Amino acid sequence: MFKDRKTRRNGTPAEATVLSIEDLSGRSADTLRRFSHLLEVRRADGSSFQAEVRGVFGLTGLRPREFDVLRVKYDPDSLHVVFDLDGDPRYDLEASTARTLELRRQAAEAERARRGESSLRD
Repeated sequence: MFKDRKTRRNGTPAEATVLSIEDLSGRSADTLRRFSHLLEVRRADGSSFQAEVRGVFGLTGLRPREFDVLRVKYDPDSLHVVFDLDGDPRYDLEASTARTLELRRQAAEAERARRGESSLRD
């Protein structure tokens, strides 16, 4: 836990691809489940390494899926990796809500513009 906080705060940013996911919760009926994610982490120099990241996510909620490309942070010495999901609308509820509202606003503006153009032609 402390290692995760330290890596989140001081880790090196990188991009990773989710290679596989394992549900570690067993036959639990809980909606919150513990998952193990096998990642391929790409360093800035182009080299890569594989790492396991465990996390608790809602079974049907916003969580990384296989083949997702996402941000992580890692400790260059130990290669300890943590997700860096804040602000990513695929996984961050506040960012997802803000993105949805922005798309709705854009759609409403486009509809108003379309109606305005059609009324000018009539």
